Amino acid sequence: MEANRKKRCDFDAEFNGETWHIEMVWLQSNGNVAWYDGATFRNGVKFMRTFNPQEISPPPIT
Repeated sequence: MEANRKKRCDFDAEFNGETWHIEMVWLQSNGNVAWYDGATFRNGVKFMRTFNPQEISPPPIT
């Protein structure tokens, strides 16, 4: 997949007294469909996930 551009967002969220840190990278292939990869940290511990190129995410906010 050839990505036209990458957009990165990072943010922290408090949920039930825990700190969640989200890192997201949009890999946009066209104006209608976007693929993404990212990481989730719960109280500093990274959740492992496998990136699936066939996984379709919501379109990015432009």
